Amino acid sequence: MLTLTIVMLLSAEPDRFLGGAKPTPLDTPAAVDATPSSQACSTLTLRHSSKCLFDGRPAVMETDAARKKQAKDNVELAKSLGKGMCTERLTPTLEDEKERARRMKVCLDGTTRASAVCSLEGAEVLLDSEGRFSNRAGSCYEALATALQTADVPIPPKEAPEPTPAKSRYPTNAL
Repeated sequence: MLTLTIVMLLSAEPDRFLGGAKPTPLDTPAAVDATPSSQACSTLTLRHSSKCLFDGRPAVMETDAARKKQAKDNVELAKSLGKGMCTERLTPTLEDEKERARRMKVCLDGTTRASAVCSLEGAEVLLDSEGRFSNRAGSCYEALATALQTADVPIPPKEAPEPTPAKSRYPTNAL
C-alpha cells in the first residue's frame, strides 16, 4: 500500500504534487519591491535627525524649460523647509531671547547656503509625492541636516586672552 502511494505521488504531475506552484530555479533573483520603505529619508527624518534610506521615487523632468523651473522650485522648497524647521527647532527650547535670535540667524543662514545644492539641476523633484528624498537629493539632505544641527549647538563666546600670571613679590626657592 505504501509503495503504491509513493509510486502514484512520483508519477503525478509536478504542478499538482507541489500544491500548484511551479518549482523555482535556485539561481533566479528574488523580486524587488520598488516602493519606498518606511525608513526613507523624509522631512520627518530630517526634522528629527534620524538615520534613513534614500529611496524616494520623485518625478523626472523631461524638457529643458521644465528642468530650469524645477531647479528654481527645488531651491525655494529647500529654503522653505529650512526656515520652517529652524523656527520649529528653536521655539520651544530657548528662554534667552538673545541666544535664540543668534541661533536662529545661524540656522537660517546655514539652511539658505545649504539650499544652493538642492537644485538637482532640475532633473527631478526634490521630494516625491510622499515627501521622501531620492538618492540624487542626498547631498541636499545632508547639507540641510548639518545646517539644522548647528542650531542645536551653542556657539561659545569669543575667548578673552588668557590672563598672564601676576609676578610674585616673594622669591621662589628652586632646588
